Amino acid sequence: MTSITAQNILDENGYTTSDISLINCERLIDNAIDYINLMSDRNISNLAGTEGSKTVNVNSEEAPIIKFLAGLLVRAYKDKGPNTAISGLSVTTLIQDPQYDLLKGAVEKGIQRLREIQVSYG
Repeated sequence: MTSITAQNILDENGYTTSDISLINCERLIDNAIDYINLMSDRNISNLAGTEGSKTVNVNSEEAPIIKFLAGLLVRAYKDKGPNTAISGLSVTTLIQDPQYDLLKGAVEKGIQRLREIQVSYG
């Protein structure tokens, strides 16, 4: 089992609570879990506990997909909107970023694999 917290997601993606609050990050993790459940017919629990220190325990098959998707959601949260003023950066630049492409592909393949595993166990 792997334990996932908002702080884990921030640490693994090089963000701090000045980039996004733990509570907002927890909401994005729950969104990632809900999406994975929807797309893979899983029943992964959402984070539980006190806001700002919630945790979810998942198996080793689910953990990387949740972490990758949550990381992408945090990145989108951080990079979006009119408050972002980075000279020379456009939506095209972000979408063509190799990290974005790599993580997006990993999430898609991971969800497909979770579907296959669910069918074989189910």
